[in-house]
Amino acid sequence: MTARTIVTARGGRLGITGLGDPASHRLVVVFHPAPGASRFDPDPAFTRHWGVHLLGIERPGYGASEAVPTGGRASFEEFADDVAEYLRQIRQSAQELPTIPFRSVGVLGWGVGAVAASVFAARHPHRLDALVLVDAPAHPSLDDLHAPFRAADLGIRDEARVDAAHPGILARVHRMLDDAAGQGDSGIEFDRAACASSAWLDDLDDITVPAVLVYGDDHPFVDRATDGSLIAARIPDARIAHVPETSGLAVAAVWSRILEHLAPRHGSIPGGKR
Repeated sequence: MTARTIVTARGGRLGITGLGDPASHRLVVVFHPAPGASRFDPDPAFTRHWGVHLLGIERPGYGASEAVPTGGRASFEEFADDVAEYLRQIRQSAQELPTIPFRSVGVLGWGVGAVAASVFAARHPHRLDALVLVDAPAHPSLDDLHAPFRAADLGIRDEARVDAAHPGILARVHRMLDDAAGQGDSGIEFDRAACASSAWLDDLDDITVPAVLVYGDDHPFVDRATDGSLIAARIPDARIAHVPETSGLAVAAVWSRILEHLAPRHGSIPGGKR
């Protein structure tokens, strides 16, 4: 389940989970897919080896994040502002701990989470210094998604082959999907309403950090030739990478390369300074 919750300046509640090395000086903020919740690490062993701290923050209606009330506004912009404010607060707290320097962060967005991550990067460019978007849809379609959620909803095909290639990952995926469905369809309803506007595409040129767009070649819902080309053309410093013979878990297939972009020269805090 979600590790803990925070209360936003607007009075809402967001669920967050920290994974990896909590004493690392490099933070990577993760915007999870639709459906998805915060308790997912593509490769926990490598994350620990790399010495990075992952911070997953759940969008409204997923996991422990409070759903948007009836008649309320579902907005990636407001969610991005809430995330930025939380990062400001923890940065301020970190300044009181000289052994754990906290500067800008790396940001990962996966699936519809890539849309939320792009909005965050465009509205708060000073909060991050690197961006990776995995299987980002230019025009998200969530009409057929309903709880309980399945791995196929993320574009994952041939589960036996996936589990053989990444032992244990399907258990983590199913746990994430179960967490995401804790409030029924509330999370998907938020994403569906927030995705109704394509205004975020017009703001991509406000992203000032290097961005890498990663696509699995066999993904059933998105592809680099259409979605990737459209998005990358609007981000000033963007390139596209592809993962052969991969459907919905490109994020795991190239996790080491993703962290190389998001957490360069990271380095865990030496044991004597912890």
